[in-house]
Amino acid sequence: MRLAAPGSSGTIGVGVENLSITYQRGRKEILALDRISVEVRQGELLVLLGPSGCGKSTLLNAVAGLLKPDEGRITIAGREVFGSKGLINVPPNGRNLGMIFQAYSLWPHMTARENVAFPLKRRGFAQRDLLPTVNAALDLVRCGPLADQYPGQLSGGQQQRVALARAIVAEPAVLLFDEPLSNLDANLRRQLRDEIAGLHNRLEFSGIYVTHDQAEALSLGTSVAVMTTARIEQIGTPQEVHNSPVSEYVAWFLGANVFDATVDSRGTVDTPFGALSSEKTIAKGPARVAIYPERLRIEPAKAGTATITLVQYKGTAVEYSVQAGNASVNVVTITSEEPLAIGDRVNVSALSRDVLVFADRGNDTTTAAVGEPGQTNGRSVGP
Repeated sequence: MRLAAPGSSGTIGVGVENLSITYQRGRKEILALDRISVEVRQGELLVLLGPSGCGKSTLLNAVAGLLKPDEGRITIAGREVFGSKGLINVPPNGRNLGMIFQAYSLWPHMTARENVAFPLKRRGFAQRDLLPTVNAALDLVRCGPLADQYPGQLSGGQQQRVALARAIVAEPAVLLFDEPLSNLDANLRRQLRDEIAGLHNRLEFSGIYVTHDQAEALSLGTSVAVMTTARIEQIGTPQEVHNSPVSEYVAWFLGANVFDATVDSRGTVDTPFGALSSEKTIAKGPARVAIYPERLRIEPAKAGTATITLVQYKGTAVEYSVQAGNASVNVVTITSEEPLAIGDRVNVSALSRDVLVFADRGNDTTTAAVGEPGQTNGRSVGP
């Protein structure tokens, strides 16, 4: 079973151009997508990452044909499936897509085998080829022995595997994932996340994956689009968006500590935790600093600049909350035999390459800055 078309590497799996969607909430008009443009190349798994309400599921549902945009254009495998200018709007069942939902959405009166066979029967698949194809899809997700069981007899993880087999069995042009792991416990999420990554490596399918989980996005995506309200703030490889965020919002959403600072005439970054240096320099004046918890260092010191206010044991690591004045940061360290205690004074430091500095524009990093999109890789992420 192979979902990627032979010789199609580098072609466009999904193209979205200037897509806008608004909806009414009472008398108020809400902008859900603001002229978004993005491409998913053949064999690429694009992860849409962002907080609830930012528009990531809206974008996915527009590609699926479950929502009709106000304007814009959508292509799938080179075929236009929505175009506001040409009044084109192909229904969901005509877009050659596979979709995996958060709630599994299996038919309760059908066995696992019958659920997986359903899309093939709808497409008039030859009966002689039906059983081998269905069995191959179930084996691919390690559910072959469960073929004759009903959804009510399966665990949540098993149901999601069957849903995945159903999505891939007809070899669609694109797979869409709408937060498929959010209903599972932590261990199952990690396990299925690894299996989806393995399937993507094996089948080379084109896909769009929606999540609000940073670890899920960075480990699964060949590219990651970090969304703010109705817009894409940054798109790039997982390494690019994590290590070189274009804004404090992206850094904050990917888990960085963000706090106020001032850059002096020598380029030194003065913070409540002491002076820091950064490989990224900005003009003198107010600034915002972002540093990931794993890249901060703390050392006990009687006259330290900060105080430990919370200690959380995480098994392989200890997470400290450290406060200096009105600023507070989280610091993650490898578990030691003698962890520091609440009330201990410490000095805080970081390597200059890990200190990200942004001009202070007065943004609240907990909300989206609509109208200030970023871009990487030369990809269009807005007008």
